[in-house]
This record gives sequence, structure tokens and C-alpha cells, in this order.
Amino acid sequence: MNPILDWGINFIAGLQSSAPWLAAPSRFFSFLGNEEFSIFFLPFLYWCVDVRLGLRVGVILSVSNSLNIFFKSAFHQPRPHWLNDKVRVNRAEASYGLPSGHAQNAMTVWGRMAASVKG
Repeated sequence: MNPILDWGINFIAGLQSSAPWLAAPSRFFSFLGNEEFSIFFLPFLYWCVDVRLGLRVGVILSVSNSLNIFFKSAFHQPRPHWLNDKVRVNRAEASYGLPSGHAQNAMTVWGRMAASVKG
């Protein structure tokens, strides 16, 4: 796993140093996967958009977060900034790094939202 971690650390550090303009969009998209956003978004979706979709997204998010906690505990993979000071931290997290909760929530929640769009 070390070659993969080393590659990831170098990639992240290189991206952070060569494209600092990505910090603001990264914080925005990362916010869409935070608990704070979910606390606002789920009631809005349930009360103002569609009750059934709100329930489905809420259940999907709960199951996704439970699985994420389980797999983080099972894999015990460090976050990149724990291993190398070249990686800057935008938001400190206390949990392990793999799997990514933000990526997992994005796929489950926004994937369900996309699947609900009638075309």
C-alpha cells in the first residue's frame, strides 16, 4: 500500500502547489458532503421537494455513513497529511482516511438524486 500512498501524497501536494485556485471550489464541493449541509438539505428535500425522495436519500445517507464508519475502522488507513507535511489540511478530520466519506456520500446521495430526475 505504501507506493499507492506515496503516489497519492505526491499528487495532492503537487496539485495544491501548482493550482492554488482549486482550494475554493474544493471547499465548496467538500461542503456538499459535510454533516452541516445534510442537516439543512434533508429537511428541505423532505418538506419542500418530495417526501418519498427525502426519505430515500435519508436512508441511503444513513446506510452509507454506517458502512463508511465500519470500513474506516476495518482498513485503518491514514490520511495523507498524517504521513507528510507537504499536504496542506483544509479541514481537519479525526477519522481514518479510507474510504472517503465525502466521495461515498456524493455517489450515494447525488446519485440517488440524479436517478430521480425524470427525463
